Amino acid sequence: LADGFLCNYGTINLENDFNTYAMWMFTRADWVLEQAARHPHVQRKVDLLIEFYRRLAPIYTREFFRQRCRTRLPPDEQERLEQLAAGITADPTNATLRAKRARRLYILELYPEAIQEAEAAMDIEPGFWLPHNIRGQVRTRSGSPQPALSDFNRAIELAPDEPANYKGRAEAWTMLGRMAEAQRDRETATVLQQARTNEVSASPENVP
Repeated sequence: LADGFLCNYGTINLENDFNTYAMWMFTRADWVLEQAARHPHVQRKVDLLIEFYRRLAPIYTREFFRQRCRTRLPPDEQERLEQLAAGITADPTNATLRAKRARRLYILELYPEAIQEAEAAMDIEPGFWLPHNIRGQVRTRSGSPQPALSDFNRAIELAPDEPANYKGRAEAWTMLGRMAEAQRDRETATVLQQARTNEVSASPENVP
């Protein structure tokens, strides 16, 4: 953020950077404008983007983005996020808490924060598979399946027996039109999930 980038994906090239700003300004302008108030480089890019869209149509003013492109969460979800944030404040090096919050943010389609929390968890615990999986899901949902593959590949390296990693990669393959690879990953996920179910069923506490 201090360098003017909303996420690592935006650092790859100018097109990715612009697309990231555009996507989040139209869906999470409240968050982007909050960061712009703290980081001059972000503010400069926001100004350029608003000017670009204002030339396309006068309606696209700063006030348009501020009022119409903001997030409104149900009170219970807001409270849940705040509880996770409080836990992270109390234990800032807890990668599991950050991954849980990243997962919740992803479910709520709060993609900027989800990526931030996932990447924070990666920095704390590089060998933890879940943050890579979450970032891959965010990238897939955001229409960036190619970088998502790198995330899922890394997640699979770290947790080869986790079905969710193959399910996620299958979605990225599908978006890329690689149906054979997608089908293989779905089959692998099914086999792993069945093995996990059988293992749970055979555990001593489940035996009559």
